[in-house]
Amino acid sequence: AIDFVSGLEAGGSTNIYDALKKADEMLGKEDDGRLHVIVLLTDGEDTTGHSNELIVSTLNSSNAKLFPFGVGESIDFELLDKLANEYGDGIPTYIRSDDQLETVMKNFVDRISRPLLTDVEVEFDNAVTCYTIVWDPKNRCESTPTNMVKDVLPKKVPAIFSGSQIVLVGKYTE
Repeated sequence: AIDFVSGLEAGGSTNIYDALKKADEMLGKEDDGRLHVIVLLTDGEDTTGHSNELIVSTLNSSNAKLFPFGVGESIDFELLDKLANEYGDGIPTYIRSDDQLETVMKNFVDRISRPLLTDVEVEFDNAVTCYTIVWDPKNRCESTPTNMVKDVLPKKVPAIFSGSQIVLVGKYTE
């Protein structure tokens, strides 16, 4: 990893799409029982013309958890929030000054180095589908299915690391 990173050269642009695509391809689809983590450290917005929708749809083939870190002043908060909700733990990290970077990254590595549960699934018992009563003009009762729980974020339930918790937010219609 050190040799790879040492061989990188700055090209003057931020290409988040290709970086995530390459990481996704490197991790692949195989389930080897390990937690795969992608750390995205970016100083701003994707300047190569890729849309946020395209970038967010990038990580489809691997089961990696993405942890986005925005560093600096020109951060695309909307994009990093979406990436964290789709593929990470729902919590992006924003670092305004280089002084904070070392402390924040050390705390992050300490946290993710101790996964307790991975591939967590949450079911909403008897709440995913219910039946509401709809009256027709002849005063007869019909039942129609409705989703009681929707718009849950993060979309993928995050892994649980030592000292962390799962926080899910959504809409409950009843």
